[in-house]
Amino acid sequence: MNNTIQTNQTRNLLSILVVFVGLCAILFLLPRPQTGDASNVDAEENLTAITNARLYDGEQVIESATLLFGNSKVIAADRTIKIPEHAKIIDGSGHTVLPGLIDSHVYAFGSARTDALRFGVTTMLDMFTAPQMLPEARRMRESLEPSHQADLFSAGYLATAAGGHGTQFGLPVPTIASADKAEDWVAERLDEGSDYIKIIIEDGSSWGNRLPTLDTETIKALTDAAHAQGVMAVAHVSTLAGAEIAFDAGVDGLVHLFADEPIPDTWLENAADSDFWVVPTTTVLAGAYGHSGADGLQNHATLGSRLNTTQLQSLTQTFPGSELRQTRWPLVMQNLSKLIEAGIPILAGSDAPNPGTAHGASMTHELQLLVEAGMTPLEAIQSATSVPAEWFGLKGRGCLKPDCRADLILIEGNPLNNIDAIGSLVGVWKNGHAVKLELSTKAASDTVPTAAISEPFNLLQSSSRWIVSTDQFMGGNSVAEQQISDTTLVVEGELRDGSAFPYAGTMWMASDVPMQAENLNGYRELRLTLSGNQASYRIMLFSGENINGMPIMRDFSAEQLAAGITLNLDELAGLDLGQLRAIGVFAADRPGAFEFTIEQARLD
Repeated sequence: MNNTIQTNQTRNLLSILVVFVGLCAILFLLPRPQTGDASNVDAEENLTAITNARLYDGEQVIESATLLFGNSKVIAADRTIKIPEHAKIIDGSGHTVLPGLIDSHVYAFGSARTDALRFGVTTMLDMFTAPQMLPEARRMRESLEPSHQADLFSAGYLATAAGGHGTQFGLPVPTIASADKAEDWVAERLDEGSDYIKIIIEDGSSWGNRLPTLDTETIKALTDAAHAQGVMAVAHVSTLAGAEIAFDAGVDGLVHLFADEPIPDTWLENAADSDFWVVPTTTVLAGAYGHSGADGLQNHATLGSRLNTTQLQSLTQTFPGSELRQTRWPLVMQNLSKLIEAGIPILAGSDAPNPGTAHGASMTHELQLLVEAGMTPLEAIQSATSVPAEWFGLKGRGCLKPDCRADLILIEGNPLNNIDAIGSLVGVWKNGHAVKLELSTKAASDTVPTAAISEPFNLLQSSSRWIVSTDQFMGGNSVAEQQISDTTLVVEGELRDGSAFPYAGTMWMASDVPMQAENLNGYRELRLTLSGNQASYRIMLFSGENINGMPIMRDFSAEQLAAGITLNLDELAGLDLGQLRAIGVFAADRPGAFEFTIEQARLD
C-alpha cells in the first residue's frame, strides 16, 4: 500500500514566473482531494460539515479541508466545498480530523464496545468470544443506523489444544486434537459467524509455565483450511520459535510480538518479502514487563476523567511478576523497531481488557509506543486506520472519502506532528452521529443508599461467606480446601500447571448470595494478616455492575502479609464499594503444595 503523502519540495527559484509555473505543475501532479457531490443532498438528511481542519482521509493529508458527512456516509472532502444551508457547521481550525480508530486486538465482552467508542475506537477486531453474540454483531456493523457501540469483527472461538492457552477463562472451548480435524473445525467456526481463524501457538515458556499446545501439522492444516474457505488465519505467539512455526505454516499475521529472543535478520527478510503483518500489542507487553501506561492514562488531562469503573479496573491491574520481567522490556522495543525498519506492516492493537489496559483509552498509549519505536506519527495513525482496513478487508473503514462510513474523530492539535495530541480527543462520530464522550457525574454507586457503618467488620466471623476458589474456574488444575474458626482460616492445596498464572485460595463474599453486589460504602481500609509457606500471594477485589468484570489485583510477599498489610480502599482506582462482590486471598507462586493461615481480615 502506498502511504506516501506527496509534499511540495523547496526549490531554488530564479524568477516569479518560474515560481508560478513550478507551483502549478506541482499542484497538477498532487493526488486530488476526494470531493464528492454535495449539490443533490436531501435537505432532510442530518448533515454536518467540519471546516478549516487538517484531514487525513486514509490516503493523504489535506490542509484547511472541509469534511461533509450525513447520517451514515462521507459525502465530500476537499479544500473548498459548497456547504448546504441546512448543514450543521463545526469550525475545525487548529484541529485534525481522522478516520475512526480500529483496534486490531481486543476481547469485547461486557461494556467493551461502548467504552471503546467513547475513546474514538469505532471498529474492533476481537480475538476470542462466544459465537452466540456474532450474528447480532454482524447485523450492527452492517447497519448505518445511530449506534452507541463500536462495530465488531471476531475470530469467535480460538484454535487451541485441550488444556492449552485460551481454555483458562471459564468459557467452554471446542479444542482440536489433530490435523485431520482441521477442516471440520474451521467449517464449524465459519458456520458460527467467525470472520477469521485465530490459532494458539503457546507453550507457556515465556511466562515460566508449561502448557499443552498445537503441533506443527495441526497448525498448518488449520491455516490451509482457513485459506481454502477464503478467510485469514492469525496466530497468537509469545516466542520466536512460535513465530517461526506460524510463518512456516503460512498464517497471515501475528497478533502479538514476541520478546524472548532478538528477531533474526533472516526471519525479518522472509517476513518482509511476504504478505505478512504483525499486531504487536505493545501496550499490554508494557504492562507485562513492568512499564504500564496506566498512570499516564489515569492522569491524562482529557482522557482521565472519561474512564469508567470497568476501564479503571482493568487499567490498574498488574500481571503477576511484571516487575521481575522489567529487564525484558528493552528487547520488546528493539524487536518492534526491527519490524518497523524492515517495512513489515504494523497494525495497532491494545489486547484490552488485559491487566494494564482499558478499552479505547489504551490505543493512545499503543500509538505513542509505536512512535517511540521508530514510526512517524502518520505511520502510527495509519496502523490504527487504513492499514488494518486494508489487511482485514474492512471496506469503507479507515478512510474519510466519499462513500466511506462516517466514522471519525476530531483531535485538538496536530497528532501528525506530535502523537501525544491523539489524546486530545474532542469529538467522535459513529455512522454520522455524534457520540457522548463524558461520563455522567452521578456514579453508579450513588443510586444505592449508603450503608450505616459504625464499627470494624471482622470478615472471619461471617464464616459461611468464605468459599474455596481456584484457577479451575479459568481452566486451570490447582486445588484447595479450607477450615475456618472464629479466629482463623486455614487454606491448603496445590498450585498446578495448566494455567498461565496458577492461583488457589479462598474468597469472602460480600453477600449471602455468592458474587451478589452489596453496598459497603463507608469502609475505607482492608486489613489483612496471614502466614504461610508461599513466596507471594494475590489479593483480588471484585466490584461493579458487571459480575464478570475484571477484579482489582494486588500482589504481596509472605513477609509483608506476615507483618500485616492495610489497603486504602479509596486509592484503588476502579473499586466500587457501593457494589462490592467479593474479596479473594490466593497463593500465587510456582507450582507446588501450599498452606496459609489468615489471622486477620477486617474492613475498617
